[in-house]
Amino acid sequence: MNELHRTLQSLPKTLELTYERILAQIDEKDCDSARALLQWLAYRNSSHKIFDLTPSWTLPQIAEAIATKSDKSFDLGDRFAHPRELLDIASSLVSIDEALNSHVPSIFVEGVPLLLNVETVRLAHASVLDYLESSRLRDTKLSMFHISAKKAHPFLAQSCLRYLLFFDDKSIAFEEDSSWKTTYPLLEYAANCWGFHLAQTQTHEESSQEIYALALKVLDIKRRCYKTWRLVVGSRYSRPVAPLAFALTNNLTFLFGALIDSGHDPGEEEDTLLQAENGYLIELAIWHNEKLAVNTLLDIREKVYLLNRKDKLQEFLDLAVKNGRTEIIPILIAHGGPAMRFLPVIEAIRGARDIEARTMIRSGALLNKYIRSTDEEEATPLAYAVLFHQMPLVISLLEDGADTALKIEAALLRFRGPVRRQDIEARTMMRSGALLDKYIRSTDEEEAAPLAYELFPLSLLNDGADTALKVKAALLWFRGPVLQLAFLLGFQDIFHVLSSNGHGSIDATFETFTDYGETFVGTLLFHQISHANLVKVIVLLGKGPDLEIEHEMTDKGSEDQVVGTALHSAIFQDKIHVVKLLVFNGANLNAACIINRGQAQRIAFAPTGLWPLAGEKTRILELLLENGAQTNFVHEPEIMPPLVSHISRLRVQPVQTLLDHDADVHYDGRYGTPLYHAAHLFDKRLEKILREAGAEDVATVSYWVGL
Repeated sequence: MNELHRTLQSLPKTLELTYERILAQIDEKDCDSARALLQWLAYRNSSHKIFDLTPSWTLPQIAEAIATKSDKSFDLGDRFAHPRELLDIASSLVSIDEALNSHVPSIFVEGVPLLLNVETVRLAHASVLDYLESSRLRDTKLSMFHISAKKAHPFLAQSCLRYLLFFDDKSIAFEEDSSWKTTYPLLEYAANCWGFHLAQTQTHEESSQEIYALALKVLDIKRRCYKTWRLVVGSRYSRPVAPLAFALTNNLTFLFGALIDSGHDPGEEEDTLLQAENGYLIELAIWHNEKLAVNTLLDIREKVYLLNRKDKLQEFLDLAVKNGRTEIIPILIAHGGPAMRFLPVIEAIRGARDIEARTMIRSGALLNKYIRSTDEEEATPLAYAVLFHQMPLVISLLEDGADTALKIEAALLRFRGPVRRQDIEARTMMRSGALLDKYIRSTDEEEAAPLAYELFPLSLLNDGADTALKVKAALLWFRGPVLQLAFLLGFQDIFHVLSSNGHGSIDATFETFTDYGETFVGTLLFHQISHANLVKVIVLLGKGPDLEIEHEMTDKGSEDQVVGTALHSAIFQDKIHVVKLLVFNGANLNAACIINRGQAQRIAFAPTGLWPLAGEKTRILELLLENGAQTNFVHEPEIMPPLVSHISRLRVQPVQTLLDHDADVHYDGRYGTPLYHAAHLFDKRLEKILREAGAEDVATVSYWVGL
């Protein structure tokens, strides 16, 4: 009983002490094998495709692995006669299981694999690996059993390569059927996974030089071991296996460079890949983000890429953008030069991939360059960011120094739709008529769904509008600065950022025109006045536009060329609420509006002398007079007196209003007297009003105005 008690007292009290006792009991001659066994079990590459059906080492595989030394070629004489003896070395640290071997057949019957139960080996518990990697073990007399990924991967890579070099021996029989899987149980793992282990050692250059030398031997196409490696690896894939492609796939940058330096021809290898429809080597390099390999291949193969297909570099750039390869993008741009059309920049902006977009823009010095997306359309990166409503990128590009004064040219319908909006009425009609996804014909040439006609489609999208419907409509083209573009598209957040921080002038001129010949040229204020958008006029006036700016206006009723201010435009269109806003914001009530009738006639009109195109209305005239507009221009002979102007248009009520505000009925200047014009036009009403106001007969006129 006392002896049993002493035995119980001597048992380890913790799991770590238990593992320590197990290691201490390993025979000295078996220590190297035990350490190798633990490393193979702990750092096996379980992610590779060949292990989709074999999640653990089989007993023959692990026995073959332990028999392979990292410092010399594999020797059949080093194999274990009885593989199960391995388990006795590490006893309780490993465990063995039985499972159906659905991957490596043990027996072939008439060429058909017979699946048998197979023994698999693994670490007994996750705590075993924790202990083996712990600093506690490293600091004890058993430190030789301490393992780490940093030390294990070079060992495993070197062991795999040594195993492959074994097949350089001409005396080694190698059958090309699947029987090699049982004859050489480690071969499939070694051939497929040495690259994985080598990739983990690239940062430890001092320990990897010998391994790279071994790898170059294995990948020497003149050696027997290379043919064995290619056969084994190729049996797992439908594509041909090649050294440079293998290096890129496994992110072996140093090995890729070493292969190039040793004389491997990327052209020959790439031709093989292309014949099998597996693409270009550079596409592999881009996919795996191997920038040094990309640079090398471009240096060697650029002429070939451009000869085969002129747009090949464009495709490579697109691939890099789509996969977020920001370090490779500058390399491709540098090689592409001015031939690059930079469509991927536009796609990156459209897709809100800000990092890729900024990288390409900076690398190609594109910040203030025009990027052409179609034969008719070109714009700066900032303009595309505005078009696609990418607010964060807009801010970033402004910080980088984007020039907001550069004019761009783009088709707005392609992005948002024509400038048309009657929101509440339109939605009511669409819902009542079930027109949300129906085509609406506006002309013989044009039909579109309601969403295509809507400049602000959010409300229609909320209603469930079908964005896949194709439309046939007049494109609304835009040419001008980005500030104006943001405003027209309704992106008030971008417009506010641009206008509030001095990025662009609110008074800059832009153009819009459609396929049907409708054209507008002017400032935002003129544009919104012409569209009767009172809310937007208020927004623009809040930005302090120059109300003295003059632009050409179109008088659809005649061929006259009209040049005037925003106030003149509002008066012509009978927009009394807009006129009020302009008056209250300090518009010049006496500025001259010029009407040119060919080369012979140039007439200047005061605001009080203009006539709304909609008809004989005096509300605007009264508003102007109440706020101090002049009725007489004695010291400005170029300006036609407002009284003469309205008489020439036979407008009785405006004439009476002007007379009530002391208009000079006796004017006898360049444009003739008011009474003369009334008499010449045979208007007895006007003659009577003028005579009652004191007008006298004048036999001659110095200037006849046939308005």
